[in-house]
Amino acid sequence: MSTPASGGFTLIELMLVIVIGAILVGIGVPSFRDLVLSTRIKNGASDIYSSLIFARSEAIKRGANVTITPVSSLWANGWAVTAGGVTLKNQDSLSKLKVECPSGTPCADTLTYRRDGRLDSVTGPVNFVVDHAETMSPRRVPLRCVTINVSGQINVLSDNNLDGNCANG
Repeated sequence: MSTPASGGFTLIELMLVIVIGAILVGIGVPSFRDLVLSTRIKNGASDIYSSLIFARSEAIKRGANVTITPVSSLWANGWAVTAGGVTLKNQDSLSKLKVECPSGTPCADTLTYRRDGRLDSVTGPVNFVVDHAETMSPRRVPLRCVTINVSGQINVLSDNNLDGNCANG
């Protein structure tokens, strides 16, 4: 009489599966980190954009100045949107992000939208660069730039070619 074949795995087969799984995890984890970081940067730029849109529309709607003030003069610490001393909206800090103004461009501690929807006391565009707080070399995810022109309109640009400059792609 013959004995029935056993239905288990050999040690070699089990080790092979573990090695293949480790290789797949090793490839996937860095890509997942970049995805999370890219999403965090997009969300930070979106938070700034939505607060600016909100402040501009409230200034027009109320027919009064609306001010956006960063916490402790750092935009990454969050900001408050106020009108006539009343806080309309608070933004929490942007975790693990930095918000800076490119060198050579004005970086306002406070932005004020007038009742006509234009920025007050600004002679040129205001630019914010949203990036990861830690410097990466080489850059693996695009930073985002939020630009407000003197008429108060807001644009968000992405640094798709990863050179640290949103203006060229």
